[in-house]
Amino acid sequence: LNDWVNRKISNFEYLLLLNIYSGRSFNSPSQYPFVPWILCDYQSETINLTDEKVYRDLTKAIGVVQDERLSQLISKQNELTRLNIEPFLFSSGPVCPLNLFLWLIRIEPFTSLHIKVQGGKFDHAARIFYSIPDSFRVASSHMNDFRELIPEFYYFPEFLVNDDKFDLGKLNGQPINDVELPKWANNSPFDFVYTLRKGMESEYVSSHLNQWIDLIWGIKQKAEDNRYKYEMYSDVWSNNPTIEKAAYGTIEGDKKSSIEATLDQVGQIPPQLFNEVHPVRNVKSYQKVSSLKKSFEINF
Repeated sequence: LNDWVNRKISNFEYLLLLNIYSGRSFNSPSQYPFVPWILCDYQSETINLTDEKVYRDLTKAIGVVQDERLSQLISKQNELTRLNIEPFLFSSGPVCPLNLFLWLIRIEPFTSLHIKVQGGKFDHAARIFYSIPDSFRVASSHMNDFRELIPEFYYFPEFLVNDDKFDLGKLNGQPINDVELPKWANNSPFDFVYTLRKGMESEYVSSHLNQWIDLIWGIKQKAEDNRYKYEMYSDVWSNNPTIEKAAYGTIEGDKKSSIEATLDQVGQIPPQLFNEVHPVRNVKSYQKVSSLKKSFEINF
């Protein structure tokens, strides 16, 4: 924590460490590491990373960055309350095996894992990951999609290219091949990933990332505007006496199986790591800006 606050490690490195400390692993599709959507502009011809308008609001979960969807989700939540069902806003997690395999569908072993969960074939073309702009549109507006990003978006441009020429189907009469990139990426997966990484390390993100961390690992993990299905939280087995019995097989097996299936397939919210408001990162001086910019360009 102190290393991040004092700018001894990058934003990206700190997020990976938080994932690791909360038990997430690149070896577990159910608990794969995740990081936030940083940018919100995927339509412009060019992008200016010094303009705050190109960044996503990190004070809000991706599920409520648009007021219209928030209103719809609140109405849906109120209906659950009337039906005496534990209320929630988000029905799926920031990452889950199905979405992970879609993100990485062009790279083995994820291609084969996707085919396996789809019963031996690729999913319908309309559900294949084919476009960055469309993926952000869906994640920020669709009623059943609340995906954040996986770390590969910030360091691994190869996953955006269909080098193995997999037959992923056709969409609007056109075969799905490489992932469609924002116009500002100039059809270059490297430029796209490099721009995202620069955005991740920007001053805007450095001064607001603590607020997103509060939503995921901190005191706002169960805030009213950040509420997932209760089965997705790490304390599902211990925070409710009835559910706790399910963990030890003392109540009906269907309930236990339902919880396990949710945790395994729908998504898991990391354990809470911080019990107080997360500190803000120190402001960097002009000298530090020049030094870190040079270091970033070399190391990247």
